[in-house]
Amino acid sequence: MIKWLHWYQRNPVGISLVMVIGWELLLGMSLWNVGLLALVGFFLWLAVKPGPH
Repeated sequence: MIKWLHWYQRNPVGISLVMVIGWELLLGMSLWNVGLLALVGFFLWLAVKPGPH
């Protein structure tokens, strides 16, 4: 889990793409939902990214 977090901090776009593609395949979401998920992933990255808050 910690390794995953460190990877996520360095590769926010990569993990967001994995999340979006995964959800798209699992649920067959519409583009609007994929955009919303990408936004959530971005804000999640802002919350966990390294450096001062």
